Amino acid sequence: MSRPLLAVLSLILGIILLATPSGKGAESISANDNSILNKAIQGGGAWDGPKSGPAIQSGVKIVFIAGDVINAGIMGVFNGFKEAAKEAGWIVEQLSGDGNRDRQIKALEKAIEMAPKAIVICGFDPFSARELLAKAKNDGITMVSWHASPEPGPLPDYGIFYNVSTDSYYASHVAALYLVKQSGGKAKVVVFTDNIYEVAVEKANHFCAALEEYPDCELLELVDLPLVDAHLRMPEVMESLMHKFAGDFQYAMGINDLYFDAMESVFKKNGQPFPQCISVGDGSPSAYSRIKSKRYQIATVPEPLLLQGWQLVDEINRSLHGLEFSGYIPPVSLITQENIATASIKFDTYDPDNNFRQAYRKIWGLH
Repeated sequence: MSRPLLAVLSLILGIILLATPSGKGAESISANDNSILNKAIQGGGAWDGPKSGPAIQSGVKIVFIAGDVINAGIMGVFNGFKEAAKEAGWIVEQLSGDGNRDRQIKALEKAIEMAPKAIVICGFDPFSARELLAKAKNDGITMVSWHASPEPGPLPDYGIFYNVSTDSYYASHVAALYLVKQSGGKAKVVVFTDNIYEVAVEKANHFCAALEEYPDCELLELVDLPLVDAHLRMPEVMESLMHKFAGDFQYAMGINDLYFDAMESVFKKNGQPFPQCISVGDGSPSAYSRIKSKRYQIATVPEPLLLQGWQLVDEINRSLHGLEFSGYIPPVSLITQENIATASIKFDTYDPDNNFRQAYRKIWGLH
């Protein structure tokens, strides 16, 4: 090849490189972020949880406090817990906090009075219950939780042996990456959260931080809307946001699928383009229905709720034996319109096909 031609080609290449956006303002996400996203979309995989542990104690009395029984995530965990507890021969009583802090506190007071071996607090913030949790610990009651904190692991400040959850930072990061990729790096997003719950606040903050990594994306507004009020207030809130932002309101992210349940009436009567929605929630039957029918929800980052119910039983059993917690953190998965047909969703619940039931039965000596 002649030197003049090489010079011309070099000049052209230089112009192309200068014209190509560097960093995360580019049209698509980075190679590393794409790898993270693809791993979540693929989901599944072999069992990556504990392989050993103590034999199950039978005849154990447990009180399970549901933060709110209308929350599909909480009830999904309860279903998994009941399933595992039945195999363990445990006795389970359920109480509800009705999505209200005062009622959650009263439920915890009642649970302690019932003198069980363990109490599960599922889906409510333990901060306002610190004194009661200390009393439960002093009474020798094992405390475990689901979504009591944004981070999985022990919560010694609250006397909680183990808090079961996926990694909320990672889940929010995956949701943000999906919207960035879907929008070609130019997503304009409204984020819905519930400041009553620390988990919800952290999910929203992590999502916004991940979105900020892509300068051509824009956070239009961060909306604090209590989940317990979503069905009543969401139609009015949506009408206001759509009027305020018009065509710029392209995407909505919610820390729970409940927000999008409440959008249905607005979606049906509204003639203008409707924002595409993604949830960093728990995965719900209605969410899967919307995703399957391509009806304004494009994805959800579900929790493996049934698996987490089984894990709660395992963590309690380890505590009753005086052993350390397992430390297991389930992997994050993303359910989209493209993969929902092959995703491991059974009876409208995300149920990972990783043989977790058999794994726990083997640990407990029930196989």
